[in-house]
Order: sequence, then structure tokens, then C-alpha cells
Amino acid sequence: MLRLRMSVEDIALTCVAAPGMCELSVSVQALQQVGHPYRGLWRSAKGELPRQAARLWELIPARGDVPLFLAPEMVDDIDEAVEIVQSTPAARIRAEVTAGQAAARPLPWVEDLCHGRRRALHELGVAMHAYITTR
Repeated sequence: MLRLRMSVEDIALTCVAAPGMCELSVSVQALQQVGHPYRGLWRSAKGELPRQAARLWELIPARGDVPLFLAPEMVDDIDEAVEIVQSTPAARIRAEVTAGQAAARPLPWVEDLCHGRRRALHELGVAMHAYITTR
């Protein structure tokens, strides 16, 4: 067991945050849930999301598991994250996307992504950039 001794000042300076790009998936889920407090705060502060970010809604379910390939570990830079996400093997994308989706057939764009098609991977990168730079 690890025991940390912290003063009040230490605690006041401590920040607990989701690692790397995990925030993208978690916040997209929250924004899809009607009545979630984060959704109201977002809308009042930012207004509507950019149209390009809509692809994330088609990929990340409002509840449940999210595709882990969208959150590369230990990466905070959006350009680096997009590069890693776009180089993810199609088999991994397909496995993680289908695990989090209902029995319904995925949208054509999501199917293209699951097959590793360049255009779909490019659109995902554009969506990630649009979403992250709006936050």
C-alpha cells in the first residue's frame, strides 16, 4: 500500500484529471445524455458543436463502453493523438467499435472506419481536432 501525507496546501495544488485523450470520449458521452449537468454547462459556454465533430457521436455511445483506441495512453497533444488513432490496425478498430455498439448495423462511415479506409480515418481525425479545439 502507498501512503501519501499531504498538507492542506498540497491538496489545494493537486489536480486529478483523466489521462491524455480519455477526456474526449468521456465528455462526448456526457454531452449525449440529456439532463447531464456537463451538457448544460457546455451549451451555455460554447453553444453548438462544430459540424465536423458530429462523427464522434456516431462512434461513441451515450452510455457504456467506448472504443479505447480513441484514447492513446500518455498522449495529451491532439496532433500526436490523431496520428496514433489513424494508425490503429483495422482489426482493433472493428473489435472495439462492435463491442460497444448495439445489435443494429453500424452507419456506413463507421463500417468504413472498421475496415481502415483512409477517408474514414481522415474524417475521424478532423472530428477529433474540431471537438478538442472547441472545448
